[in-house]
Amino acid sequence: MRFLKWIGVALLLLAGGGWFVAKLAIERGAEQALADARAQGMEAEVASLSVGGFPTRLDLRAADVRLADPVSGAGWQAPSLRLFAATWAPWDLTAELPQQQVVTLPGQTVTLTAEGLRAGLASAPDADLPLRRLDASAASLSAQSDLGWQVGFDDISVALTDDPARGPATYALAFDLAPLRPDPAFLQALAAVSLPDMPPSDLPAEVERIEGDIGLRLTAPLNRYAGHITPLLDAVEIRALDLGWGALALHAEGGISVDADGRAEGRILLELRGWDRLPALLVATGSIKPEVAPTIGNFLRAMAAESPDPEVLTLPLVMEKGRMSLGPFPLGEAPLLRRPVG
Repeated sequence: MRFLKWIGVALLLLAGGGWFVAKLAIERGAEQALADARAQGMEAEVASLSVGGFPTRLDLRAADVRLADPVSGAGWQAPSLRLFAATWAPWDLTAELPQQQVVTLPGQTVTLTAEGLRAGLASAPDADLPLRRLDASAASLSAQSDLGWQVGFDDISVALTDDPARGPATYALAFDLAPLRPDPAFLQALAAVSLPDMPPSDLPAEVERIEGDIGLRLTAPLNRYAGHITPLLDAVEIRALDLGWGALALHAEGGISVDADGRAEGRILLELRGWDRLPALLVATGSIKPEVAPTIGNFLRAMAAESPDPEVLTLPLVMEKGRMSLGPFPLGEAPLLRRPVG
């Protein structure tokens, strides 16, 4: 029994010693990461760094974090940041973010206020540290811009997981972002839109459903080498994308890939229920002028009348040869998904 006791003590000392070695490595690694960012022209500052959690966790805490790219004008700052992992699985990280953060974008500053905002990064005990899962969730989240707009969410979740069954460097993106509360000023503008032969704008103050199941194929896997061999988007498979907002409901399926010029190429089928609410929505967003809306409304009505269910309008979103169209409507250039090589 005494022999077993001393074995236990020895194992505890070894474990404790390993924890302190890991603590030192994390502190040095965090400092080096900040130094590397500054060497690349970034602004990367923290007021303090500390590692705790002995003996079961490695718990990194940073205070007054500020990251910014002077070239693009993008940045992020927060009063605190906590990253932690169990000592027996340091490749599974969890981040706890503070209640309030500030995101700087070109031309505006957005304040994020959240409850229970967390992110997780799961890798594997592998030298390449491959991404297995990246997720984020919050019980509530609101964004308010100094330009005057604001949006709010309740109980949202986003997850990106590796999907090796569909091929190398392939990932599945799933999200649930509803209920969403659009900007009140936008809702007022939408309610003020009145179009002939179209129903009044009756969309509610909350978007009830925003869900997606999307496959992504990249040019390289997401792992420890991603900073040197930048993975680029190669193809997107929309298995299901659903939006529900009062009488307006959208379902989309399809796929796109990247052509030789870096633009999207493919076809996405859109099924729109409550299509007669669409013209007012396009006017409120500034996508079309009010005087054009009746023409678009009449065209949509004629197309819906030819379908088996006149309440549902089915339109293909087609991207080919660098151009994009929605049914018979030309929409201009197809989205640029990545810059062409050469």
